[in-house]
Amino acid sequence: GGGRGGGVDVTVLTQGNILIPNLFTKHMSEMYEKYFMEKGVKFVKNVEVKEILHCSGTAYGCQLSDGRIIRAQMFIVGIGSKPATELFHGLLKMQTNEFGSAIWVDGS
Repeated sequence: GGGRGGGVDVTVLTQGNILIPNLFTKHMSEMYEKYFMEKGVKFVKNVEVKEILHCSGTAYGCQLSDGRIIRAQMFIVGIGSKPATELFHGLLKMQTNEFGSAIWVDGS
């Protein structure tokens, strides 16, 4: 499994080979990646999410640009400092406020 913080597996997907390229240099990215890999976090680089897989409004995974499927119970989507939630409109229940859109969750 991935990272075990609080008993949760964590996998980070990124389009490039540098984490948050508009914020980190390649060296900084490598340092953070090494640190989190030591904590059990998995990284999948140079991929895009092509489709969120869902059933009855509940997401259960995503298909990547290379054809792989990543199963998940939770998604946190972000581009830079503003979350990209447009991908989920029409698929999942959304909540909008003055800060933008968020995915509605019931805590279960």
